[in-house]
Amino acid sequence: MARSPPRLASASPIPALVLAAGGSRRLGQPKQLLPLAGKAIIRHVAQRALISTCDSVIVVVGYEADAVTAALAGLPVHVVLNPIYAEGMSTSLRAGVAALPNHADSVVVLLGDQPDIDPTMISALIAARRETAAPVVMATYGDQPSNPVLFGRETFADLMTVTGDQGGRAVVRAYRDRLITVPAAASTPPEDIDTEAAYRALLTRWAKRTTDDG
Repeated sequence: MARSPPRLASASPIPALVLAAGGSRRLGQPKQLLPLAGKAIIRHVAQRALISTCDSVIVVVGYEADAVTAALAGLPVHVVLNPIYAEGMSTSLRAGVAALPNHADSVVVLLGDQPDIDPTMISALIAARRETAAPVVMATYGDQPSNPVLFGRETFADLMTVTGDQGGRAVVRAYRDRLITVPAAASTPPEDIDTEAAYRALLTRWAKRTTDDG
């Protein structure tokens, strides 16, 4: 008889980790602080993480650290400073993993410039990890894998060896034979706000959403 997949103890916490330390070189200003519907983009991301089923939210800051931290005022998040953010995204990933609780089961990695991230997708990754114990759980949009991504604690040592201006892509590849995917309701992934054009498109989308809801 086939064995049932392993189930993880729900007491093992699964935080969300928001990477928000970058210098926004392409945009020329800190994209984390761009205004959207009356508040900074980073605040939208943190709030969406907070309404998911994650156990806590960690935000890694670096460029304009004081201003980004101020934009999160009043939210129950743990802010971690990455003083070497200019050396690339990997430094923020390592800083965030180092700040995880010792008994964390896994972590859901988010980007600080994706305010369209779906809280239900974060929760779905967490549910899949608890059900299957897969070391990596990825969201897919159609056939395209994208953020958010969950990394199990068995990958933490690998995440701490990532270098340069990259996130966990190399670790995803290393575990490709054991990862699982969770389909998202949306057909396209949340967009990075890397350019002025992307920011204008974001403003247009949100304005239309407000009009449609009204």
